[in-house]
Amino acid sequence: MSYCEALFITMTKNLDSTTKKMVASLILNFEQERDHGGPLLPLPAVRERVTQVLSISISTVSTISAAVKKNEVLKSPSKNRHRLKPVTNVSNLNVDGIRNTIYKMYENKVHVTLASVHEQLREKVIFHGSLASLRTVLKDIGFKWEKTSPGEV
Repeated sequence: MSYCEALFITMTKNLDSTTKKMVASLILNFEQERDHGGPLLPLPAVRERVTQVLSISISTVSTISAAVKKNEVLKSPSKNRHRLKPVTNVSNLNVDGIRNTIYKMYENKVHVTLASVHEQLREKVIFHGSLASLRTVLKDIGFKWEKTSPGEV
């Protein structure tokens, strides 16, 4: 995939304000070159021309150019979540309590459902979250759900 194809693929969506400013800068520069009768900077100075036209730093141009040459996907940096999840981030002690509760339910031949596990954990004061939060915790621990009838326990 060439550089032009990579740009075409990423520009099929709505443009944000930064991209619109870059397009406006491109138009202005091309109009200046038209009025000047040729390029304002020499043609071999590709990165410098891109820097001037788009009003971005040369290091940004170099980074993007290197990514395109390596056929990497061009994407925006994502925001990192720095906050722990207060309900589903369960301590190891509580994880062991949840696991033991489920195993004891199997030993006692109780039909294990999300609601029954939730009820048992609330009685034992191990977990106070909602059913959806419990589902997330159980998935993180490694439990998987299978369809069974109450008599198959």
